[in-house]
Amino acid sequence: LVGVYFMCSPNGVQFAPTGDPKLMAAMYLGAGVYEEAVFRLAGFAALSFLLVDVGKVRSIVAVPIVVSTAAGLFSVYHIWGGVDWPWQAFVFTGLRGVFYGIIFIERGFGVTVGVHTAYDLAVLWLASVA
Repeated sequence: LVGVYFMCSPNGVQFAPTGDPKLMAAMYLGAGVYEEAVFRLAGFAALSFLLVDVGKVRSIVAVPIVVSTAAGLFSVYHIWGGVDWPWQAFVFTGLRGVFYGIIFIERGFGVTVGVHTAYDLAVLWLASVA
């Protein structure tokens, strides 16, 4: 990922996204993997452990709680740095988290990462042609 960053950034090191589509694409490739590892792999494991193993909550009740909690944390994470998002964007990001959670349960980590990354790259492409 670091190599891709430097290949895509001919103007040297940049510490913040500048809007350069190549730089943003490199960031989004890593973000899909990182965010899914944090919110789906680790998040689902920790929340499932707490609810099912420790709390003895039945899976049929625990799964929606795990999916919605991880989605809420995913949405909070996206506004954490002081980004001034409207509430609609916060809700949409939470719904994206629910969608990724369902894909994770049904199809696994790899497909979820692929879908997340494809979404990020599609948004980047649409922003660049607009």
